[in-house]
Amino acid sequence: MRFVLMALDEEVGKGAPPRPALEGYGAELVRAGVLLAAEALSPAAEGACVRFDGEERILSRPATGALSRFWMLEAACEDEALEWARRLPLTSGTVDVRRVASDEDRRRRTGQRRGPTSGPPGPGAPSSRCGASNPAA
Repeated sequence: MRFVLMALDEEVGKGAPPRPALEGYGAELVRAGVLLAAEALSPAAEGACVRFDGEERILSRPATGALSRFWMLEAACEDEALEWARRLPLTSGTVDVRRVASDEDRRRRTGQRRGPTSGPPGPGAPSSRCGASNPAA
């Protein structure tokens, strides 16, 4: 299953780990074979926000979000993704951990059924259990 770890800076710049610590964390994710993508984002002050109100689109600056960086991981279950999040070298802030929705999730939310020949859910489908997960292994 794919998960996204999203670092949120409640106070811009506060709690940002030194670059070597982040590089070490990224190298650990690569060695474990779980890292799919990782990026740092420019500050919200450099971004923009588009709000939707019916047919109207309202552009405002700066961006309103506190998202500062993200990591996309392939993990066996949420517990494994949460363990990786706990290991982030942060001193303050928040990290949201969310599973990337699968086609099966989308069908379930919309009430659609799989066709008779569509086969079992793919690798992104939710698992009812997770075996022993140890990111350090």
